[in-house]
Amino acid sequence: MGLFKKKNKTKSVMLDDKYTIRLEFADAFKPENNPQVAEAIESASEFERDNGLPEVSATLPFMTFKTTEDLFDRLRNVVAETAEPIEFSYLAIWLFDKNQKAKMGKPNSEGGNPHEYITLPGFKLDYDYQNLTKVIFETIFNLPENSDVSYDEKIEICQDLKQAYLESVNVDENEIARLPKESEVDKGAVTLDVPAYSVTESEPETNVTTYNPDSHTFSTSNSVDASAANSVAESVAMTPTTPEPSAPVAQPQVQVAKQSVKPAPEVHETRSAVRSINDTVDDEQAIAREKGHVTAPQFEVAELDPVDPGQHGYVEYQVNQRRKTYNKILQNSAEKLNDKNEKAIMDLRETYKKAVEKAVLKYRKDHQNDKQDLHSQINTQLMAAKQRDLQAEFKKIDQQHDKDLREAQLAFEQLKNQLESDAKTNKEQAQTRLTKHYQQLADKQFANEWAKIERRNHENEAKIRQEKQRHYELKAREDAAQLRVNALELLQNMLADETKELDVYQTQVTNEHLNAKQITISENRSETEKQRIQAPFEELREANKTISALKEQLARTEALRDSAETENTALRNDKKQLESKNETLLNEKLAVTKELSTRTRDTEKQNSDDLNTTLSNYIKLKLAAEMQPQPPRQQVATVESTAVSEKKDDQGHGENYSKQMNGMLHGVRRLVALFMVLLLLIICGFGYYTYHQHKQNEAQLSQMTQTMNKKIAKAKQSSGNVVQESYKNGSSTDENQAALNALHSSNGTELDKYKSEKYYALDKAIINNDAKAADEAVKVMGNDLGMNDRYRASQAVSLLNQAGDSSLATKVSDANK
Repeated sequence: MGLFKKKNKTKSVMLDDKYTIRLEFADAFKPENNPQVAEAIESASEFERDNGLPEVSATLPFMTFKTTEDLFDRLRNVVAETAEPIEFSYLAIWLFDKNQKAKMGKPNSEGGNPHEYITLPGFKLDYDYQNLTKVIFETIFNLPENSDVSYDEKIEICQDLKQAYLESVNVDENEIARLPKESEVDKGAVTLDVPAYSVTESEPETNVTTYNPDSHTFSTSNSVDASAANSVAESVAMTPTTPEPSAPVAQPQVQVAKQSVKPAPEVHETRSAVRSINDTVDDEQAIAREKGHVTAPQFEVAELDPVDPGQHGYVEYQVNQRRKTYNKILQNSAEKLNDKNEKAIMDLRETYKKAVEKAVLKYRKDHQNDKQDLHSQINTQLMAAKQRDLQAEFKKIDQQHDKDLREAQLAFEQLKNQLESDAKTNKEQAQTRLTKHYQQLADKQFANEWAKIERRNHENEAKIRQEKQRHYELKAREDAAQLRVNALELLQNMLADETKELDVYQTQVTNEHLNAKQITISENRSETEKQRIQAPFEELREANKTISALKEQLARTEALRDSAETENTALRNDKKQLESKNETLLNEKLAVTKELSTRTRDTEKQNSDDLNTTLSNYIKLKLAAEMQPQPPRQQVATVESTAVSEKKDDQGHGENYSKQMNGMLHGVRRLVALFMVLLLLIICGFGYYTYHQHKQNEAQLSQMTQTMNKKIAKAKQSSGNVVQESYKNGSSTDENQAALNALHSSNGTELDKYKSEKYYALDKAIINNDAKAADEAVKVMGNDLGMNDRYRASQAVSLLNQAGDSSLATKVSDANK
């Protein structure tokens, strides 16, 4: 048996069994209030301490299955002495998981480790108690709180508890309560039995007595004589409520009386003794049933087919049917007489047992002082004998003393005192020796005599105890049956009262729910109207922000337009200057061309490479200059200065250089022309873009201004109408409100009366939970997604998500925030 947190005997010991028993005695049976219960706990603890088990006194309120059975065995003796069952204020099975951290739970709670697993309400320990498995299994199958648990689950729980009980108590399978079949459970409350404590009763042999109407005689299958048959017939003929005066009520022989009774070495009874007592009671009941049994005589009957009146055999058929009726009446009367005879025999036996018990009590009272009387008698006798022997010894000593004294006086006078001293010492020794001797004799005689008396008293007490136990066994069975009837009646009354209270409570909760729902609808309606009133003003603020942004964009665009027009004017002036210089250069080129026309073709080829190199360098320089952020005027001046400088240099080189200059000027002219074309295209494109953008911004700004003016006017008009109507009609028309109420109550029939209402299609889809129809209804609404009701909006969002249109669901959610 594993333990944890064990410190010393004065502190509680926590058990780590998977299943343990936790109990609390009722106030009248707590150890501090009931010495007999305290003595039983101490006796069980002593037994467990001697066997190396956890003591009950150290583990309370927790116990193992083994220690619980040890304690209950001793408490049954208390029940037998007081004739009063022991009550418990709390008794339950607790479950502990070794793999989890230990944290003590509380009663009536499922939290903690260990924690409450199965409670056994209303348990009382009486003399009928057999063992824990019977109590636990019956509670699992009969407790109304377990009605929702299936039969297989209950069997599985019982099997687990059974295995734990076998391991803890170390008993055989026949000492485990029988598990019920499913058919037994379906019939109602089950009553289980423990095979080790059950006695198979043999059915008494019945003799069927048959009456022959032809011969007017009785006959039996077991050859009963005529006189016995006549007496049986007379007993049946009497009324069922009046037992026959000459009914057999003689006391049967008790079979258990033949068994020798051994003195019990301990006060508490073992399980075998309990089973022996139960067997004895069952045997006595069987004997009483057998001795008082009478057999009902029966008419001879036949199996005849029904015959209509006037047909052959009608009389025989009717007489046969009447005989069957009389047979049933005789059989029922015999059964009632058997029950009355059995109870009369048992009552008479109880009367005799009470007389025996009274005689035993008188005997015990008469002999309750036997021990004290025997002790006094033996002491008196032995003390008298001691005194007689002591006087004789003293007399002999005195005589010897006188003799010695006379002799000593003649011889030695000085020895007188020594002799007196020796005489005194001898007296003391004699007194000590005789006192010890007779004390030993008294102790030995007392032990022998008291052993006989104690053995006799033990035997008598054992007989009385068995008789009392049998008596209370019968009484306890009758009490249990009556208690069960009272309990069932009380439970039926409680069920009726609680049913009425439940109906009243349901009505009250329904009214509270309807009131709360109406308040919620009113709050939602107010919030919706508030949002509807504030929505136009929110749009107005957003429109003002957009207008301000467009105005700023327009200002920036106008500034860019003015800058572009200024730059365009400068570019036109530069264009005119470049055209003038181009004509001058063209004229100079024609003059130079005339001068160089006579040059030979070889010279032109020689200088062609130099010209191409120079032209390439000039183009690179021109492109590099164009990449710089210089105005067009500066670029033209640069080109012109470069051309002039080159021209001056070329004149110094002579005619060869003039030819190169002619080619270079030709290339420059072409490059300048290309540049001017590109520049004109850029200026025209930028001007057109600026003008187009300006016109587009003006059109957009104008359109937005007109739209916002219309919305503001409409919002002002709508807010004025809504505020006015909210004071008149409670924020909506009667038709809209009625349709909204039909939506909240999910009443499709009522909603069909308002098909012209704005949200009829959506409300119908919400009531029918039709996601596809809801998606189509919302799409028809376009951009006006305000639902005017929180419930309608939330249901629309949910159905749109079901339909897979999450984007539209987001729009609806944003529009109804």
